[in-house]
Amino acid sequence: MPFDGTTYEPLLIHDSLVEARSLIERGWCGTGPRSPVGVCMTVALSDAAARKHDYDVYLKAQLALLAAVKDTGFACGGMVEFNDSHTKEEVLAVFDRAISSLDPHETEPQRKVAA
Repeated sequence: MPFDGTTYEPLLIHDSLVEARSLIERGWCGTGPRSPVGVCMTVALSDAAARKHDYDVYLKAQLALLAAVKDTGFACGGMVEFNDSHTKEEVLAVFDRAISSLDPHETEPQRKVAA
């Protein structure tokens, strides 16, 4: 509940994805985890979620991102392979898809089903 000191996990998952997207927008690395100019999508999510919240938040954010990768039709691996074989704009679009698939106000995070 708001203001009672409890942590609202769906909002943390949503915010972690938004923050990870922001890290990619500021600087993206398409050929490895980190470079002087940016980070890959896996490191961005780790920096935004795993280091600030508990592991469950990180895992649920990662699952939302993986589902968004799958929705693109990409079937040659996970986030690392997608990041390294696509453009920054395509990576940002996957974050947008994952973010929009979650409703941070739901009591249980559920992916919206595409019509």
